[in-house]
Amino acid sequence: MNKFRLVLQSTEQNLYESEVNSVSLGSKGGDLQIFARHADLSTSFDFTTIKIETENETLKFYARGGIVNFDNKENKLLVLGLSITPVSEVDLKGAKSYLEYVNSLLENKESLSNFKIIQLENEKIALEKQIQKTPSE
Repeated sequence: MNKFRLVLQSTEQNLYESEVNSVSLGSKGGDLQIFARHADLSTSFDFTTIKIETENETLKFYARGGIVNFDNKENKLLVLGLSITPVSEVDLKGAKSYLEYVNSLLENKESLSNFKIIQLENEKIALEKQIQKTPSE
């Protein structure tokens, strides 16, 4: 099977870089499945589950707020996210606690800038989706 290079990077670190068989994820334009030699592509996402298929394993990550770019000439997929976490490492209690904190900030919108309100509302939506998809502990 043809492979391509995947770089999965958050604002904090380079999380994954390797040759892969396919990557599935959601974008603002709809669900995507990327294979080697995909057409050039640039899109963005608010929240998505990223499923990576290699020859030997399947990996899953949750990603919030980012962009996706496939370069056909380089046969390379770049996924940049504000937050990317392996599904196996998601702390459901921590996510729920953070959601409560975001909701408390949104209760006092008059003290927030329009930019901050939009950022927090997007974070709230992403957290709700992440909590919904995360298996109970």
